[in-house]
Amino acid sequence: MSLPVKCSVLLIIFLSHLPVLYGQVNNNYARILFYNVENLFDVEDDPETNDDEFTPGGDRHWNYYRLEKKLNNLAKVIVAAGQFEFPDIVGLAEVENRKVLERLISKTILQNSGYKIIHKESPDLRGIDVALLYDSKKIYPLKYKSIPLIDHDDVISSREILYFSCILQNSDTLHLLFNHWPSRYSGVLETVKLRGIAALILKNEIDSIFANQPQAKVIIMGDFNDQPNDDSILKILNAIEVDTSKIENQQLYNLSALWDTKNKGTLKYQSLWYVFDQIIVSGSLLNLKEGLYCDTDGAKIYDPLFLFEEDKRYGGTKVFRTYVGFKYNGGFSDHLPVYLDIFNN
Repeated sequence: MSLPVKCSVLLIIFLSHLPVLYGQVNNNYARILFYNVENLFDVEDDPETNDDEFTPGGDRHWNYYRLEKKLNNLAKVIVAAGQFEFPDIVGLAEVENRKVLERLISKTILQNSGYKIIHKESPDLRGIDVALLYDSKKIYPLKYKSIPLIDHDDVISSREILYFSCILQNSDTLHLLFNHWPSRYSGVLETVKLRGIAALILKNEIDSIFANQPQAKVIIMGDFNDQPNDDSILKILNAIEVDTSKIENQQLYNLSALWDTKNKGTLKYQSLWYVFDQIIVSGSLLNLKEGLYCDTDGAKIYDPLFLFEEDKRYGGTKVFRTYVGFKYNGGFSDHLPVYLDIFNN
């Protein structure tokens, strides 16, 4: 690891303790983070899922030391991404179970965060789920549920969509939907239908929200395994690029739509960067009238130097991940986090 990266890690360790030391609270600002944390497994074999490789005797030789290092790495990223404060809400993908989440918030620098956990086991074959953490001091939960992906009455063996509604800062209601859509592992064309199904189910859920609350403020975040201009996002979900001259409350706007045109991405495959992790909002959050709102450029990729390493094969840098193939690498994740800042009028 280069000297600048080492310095960044030391700096982040220092910064991560500042929320504890100073306890800063900003009632007019909130940060919502999403992070695909790359295979956050415990070390035990679950006979109901395909998790054998993440056990001490498995192909990856996963053990308590590596788990603790992973948890501490992730906690540092979460705190650093909050910039002197713990993010108000943290959506997570690729989490095996509640036990690893409890260790994350009780055995790391997150222990003073006040985070509460929302998690449900999904039908994913590997046993990985979508979950969230929320700051119980600033978030009042209203409702949550997990939405399965169903195709002609058959449940797809994949992660469910996590819906969470809450009152933020005693001000306004937010509707959040966290996603981890079916992967491209079996091939892009072979799996495109599954992501289309996920997009349609998500769209139907959002339409239902608007039917009950026409001015609802909706935030959609996740790892979609598709890019902003793919059909699942652009056509089925109908999440479009922002046109500031005309913003409609119930239209979905993809605040990540321009990231790839600016040579940005959230993960790298071979020599190419992809925008799979995205942030989409309803127009009601962009119309600055009253209550909670966000800016059209308020969605960001969190990409400090310490989350990268040299890409010796393809050039430039790549994300500093936990494993490269089956070789332990000791990093953070194969994805970069993304976040959205919310303000209060």
